[in-house]
Amino acid sequence: HRIQELLIIAGLGTVIFASGVTVLLSNRIAGPLEDVVRAASEFGNGNYNAHVSVQGDDEIAVVGRAMNQLARNLQDAERNRNEFLANISHELRTPLSYVRGYSQVVADGLVSDPKEQERYLRFIYDETIRIEQLVRDLFVLAQADAGELSITKEEVNLNELILHTVRLVEARATSKGITIETSLSDEFIVAVDRLRMEQVLLNLLENAIRYTDPSGRVTVSLTSGEQGHVQIMVSDTGVGIPEPDLPYIFDRLYRVDKSRNRGRGGSGLGLAIVKQIVELHGGTVRVQSVEHKGTTFTILLPALAPQSERRSKA
Repeated sequence: HRIQELLIIAGLGTVIFASGVTVLLSNRIAGPLEDVVRAASEFGNGNYNAHVSVQGDDEIAVVGRAMNQLARNLQDAERNRNEFLANISHELRTPLSYVRGYSQVVADGLVSDPKEQERYLRFIYDETIRIEQLVRDLFVLAQADAGELSITKEEVNLNELILHTVRLVEARATSKGITIETSLSDEFIVAVDRLRMEQVLLNLLENAIRYTDPSGRVTVSLTSGEQGHVQIMVSDTGVGIPEPDLPYIFDRLYRVDKSRNRGRGGSGLGLAIVKQIVELHGGTVRVQSVEHKGTTFTILLPALAPQSERRSKA
């Protein structure tokens, strides 16, 4: 009978002790988990200032630190998104204000001279082209962000593509007194999307012409690159890029000219598109520049073997 009493007491003590331990562990686990759930709910409501209290090194603490890092990333993304929208609004507002102002002058009959009317209509046309280009660039970047920027590769002779693209910008370069030179020693065949790669070259050439003064020179060269790549270099003798700006030159809407000079300022999206398209082709793009001396953009693309060599292998 005494043994039975001791066993009952021991059993009750064990149950009470186990219950206490369970409650303590539950509170220790449930509290941080509730904190994580609360933070996740705040994130879902757009509040990225929520914070998870992290203590220890267990799995819940790891989750808490991950949630806090996620909050910081979301805050950065939100800030970048707001800055991007503000910049886009600025880019659209300026040409739209020009279009509205010029069209109102013409519509109200404030300009009677035909030549003056033609000049105003030319302004309106130029601004609509600027808006159209901006919208097109935004669409390309939106496709890239969504993973929907598709390319259709075909075998392209880079010599022919470069010469064709140079012809497209020659008139503009000539009007500024700028000489465009090409250095195409060998024929290189690459598998690229012809239209996308033409867009890359056009963006770089137009950029070079925009920032090169009259009597300057723009050079496009094509050579063998490293590790089975071909190398396209677009160089100019323009104003150059200050060294502190070089790490950000491919960022969207980044401009070296902070004053947004309309005579020289593009949309700030061209180089971001260049980077997206080149990387989509498995290539890389980099920039070198010396202020007041010029800038060189270098593109490396995977090269195909010569056609004769591919036929022999086949």
